[in-house]
Amino acid sequence: IYYSYWFLKSLFSCMILFVVGLKYFKNKKVGLIFVLFISQLCNFIPHLEFLQLRYMFPCFVMGYLFSQNYIWFQRNVKLITLVSFICFVFLFCFFNIDLLWPIPYIHNIEDIVIVYYKLIIGVSGSLMCLGFAYLLPINKLLQYMANIGKHTLAIYILQGIILELILKHVVNNYINFHEINEGLSSLIYFPLISVAVLILILVIISLLDKINANWLFDLNKLFQKK
Repeated sequence: IYYSYWFLKSLFSCMILFVVGLKYFKNKKVGLIFVLFISQLCNFIPHLEFLQLRYMFPCFVMGYLFSQNYIWFQRNVKLITLVSFICFVFLFCFFNIDLLWPIPYIHNIEDIVIVYYKLIIGVSGSLMCLGFAYLLPINKLLQYMANIGKHTLAIYILQGIILELILKHVVNNYINFHEINEGLSSLIYFPLISVAVLILILVIISLLDKINANWLFDLNKLFQKK
């Protein structure tokens, strides 16, 4: 229970830091810089390291800045996409699978380099994907993916229930992935499981829409309901 739905807990913590930075400082830039600094120290505070605020909050702030400067992004989207693509490809050349494991605490200079390597490659990859999505012509696939994106909260909560609470016990009791070829697991079994779970979640969301229960995963509708 302590680690479950860490993303929602991290998002809530990001919102608190963000409000502090904007509301309690006369100079918003100074406020954001201050809370960004605080977010980098949260991993040294007991029981807060699992929130991963040193990654999450800078990305949260980037989303805010993106929304505030969307016109500038439109005017410079090709340059931003190109620079982000070059940065991402360059950093990806130094990637290895060990970097996927989180670093709860920083012990040396190497840990600091890894932390900010992961942050920069994540931000550059996100900007690159946003740029490509903006530059690509609108088609049915992109529209469908955009519609799925509207249900991010529902997908996140339901996949946690299905994958972490239900399938986890099924896999532990009946399937031993250690005996299965790693390549087959990574390229076939896990992607198929992910797609199957996503389809199941979309079916559940569709059923909730039909019975007008979609407010369960919409905070604005939930508060209106009350």
